Amino acid sequence: RSWCVVQAKDKRLSPVAHAFIAFIRTERAQISQLVERFDGRPRAV
Repeated sequence: RSWCVVQAKDKRLSPVAHAFIAFIRTERAQISQLVERFDGRPRAV
């Protein structure tokens, strides 16, 4: 399974959405490790 974060080109994001995207970007390695831990298959970062 893979996940994507998308944003409409002309859509202005809320501060919460910006914070969520920043969180995903900074924590992507840890998120991938959690997925691998529960799935058992390595994931690309």
